[in-house]
Amino acid sequence: MSASLLHASSEPAQFTRIARQVVQDTPFMALFGGLASIAYYLLWVQQQSVGAGQLFAAQCFPSKGGGPLPLRIPYTGNENVDIILCLMASFFYPATHDPSIWAYNLDLVGSLAVELVPFFLDASTVFGGNRILSVTFPLFLGLIYTFNGGAVVLPLWWLLSIIVQNMRSSFGLPPRTPDTTASWATAFAVTIGYLLPGILMVVSPTPKHIALWILFPLTIAAAQICYYVGAKFPVPSFAPALSSYQTIQLTYIALGLFSICTHIPLLWTIFSSRNPLESARLQLVPYFSVRKYESKAELQRVGLQNEIRRFLQWDHILIAITTWIVGTWPWAYATPLVAARVTALSLAGSFLVGPGAVVACVFVVKESMLQYSRVGIKSSSGDKELIDLVVRSIETVVLGRSLATS
Repeated sequence: MSASLLHASSEPAQFTRIARQVVQDTPFMALFGGLASIAYYLLWVQQQSVGAGQLFAAQCFPSKGGGPLPLRIPYTGNENVDIILCLMASFFYPATHDPSIWAYNLDLVGSLAVELVPFFLDASTVFGGNRILSVTFPLFLGLIYTFNGGAVVLPLWWLLSIIVQNMRSSFGLPPRTPDTTASWATAFAVTIGYLLPGILMVVSPTPKHIALWILFPLTIAAAQICYYVGAKFPVPSFAPALSSYQTIQLTYIALGLFSICTHIPLLWTIFSSRNPLESARLQLVPYFSVRKYESKAELQRVGLQNEIRRFLQWDHILIAITTWIVGTWPWAYATPLVAARVTALSLAGSFLVGPGAVVACVFVVKESMLQYSRVGIKSSSGDKELIDLVVRSIETVVLGRSLATS
């Protein structure tokens, strides 16, 4: 058969593979597209109806006869950049100075540190180890994240990632995995570029500390670059002794344990209150629709804190749901019973140990499943039994159940 005939016959097959993959990806398009749409509606469409924008602007632009502007300070020395940072700091400033949600803010920072790791690991995977793209593209998305909320941006990224990786699979290309250097760079960058500024902001919420946390896409990118540059020079380290898989698992376990520590003050706040149920509702359950305020004075007095708390709660909940779906797909859906048990455990675990620990746990399991498939290890009783054993192990940790009696 001539080369031209081979080429002609391969085109319909290639088109068929692409069409089949588009159909296969349709549920993901609907799911993640829907999550992004819900997030945009809750975080921005409803929020704009409150009319708080003028109050934020008033803290950064001098008005005739107005008072001092404590947030209008030289953050970077560039006036245009300083105005942007002032506006963003004015948004987070009331939340960081609200004693009633101090513990929630700490839990938020600890949990988001875990939930950012899969995003940066996946970026290095999608771009095939290209250091420039794996740093600059997340930086670009991170800046959009900063201005629009992670709950809007992350579902769109995961949608793109799943489509790209499934298309590779449909053409018979092997799946990509992060190399060891990229795995360590992610752990280092999230810890130095996000977690430390976040803890600093919660402990000492000055305008500059808030601005530093707001700029976490830049600080993470800078930390990644520093690690990649430093990795080119041989230095005594235990890191090369670990594989990429081991590094990723260590990162999830370490950050997951840390997120449990940041969740403990929130549990203490809830159970030490006079009404734990009402305290749990205030800390964890955002109201669906925005509230109406009788006057501008009432909005400024209590409305800003309420609406910013609502924004942070919805943003975090939707980020956690999005990341959890990525972490549990497809291993947690081997059977309807496994799916129900994983979902119930995740809901209970989110309250008992925090959403960050739950996300870390499901990604540890997912990475284990992927490692089994890479090296060709099969359970002696079958994959479903292996997954069931993993789920029962999680139940033991979360609920204190005994494997012997389950």
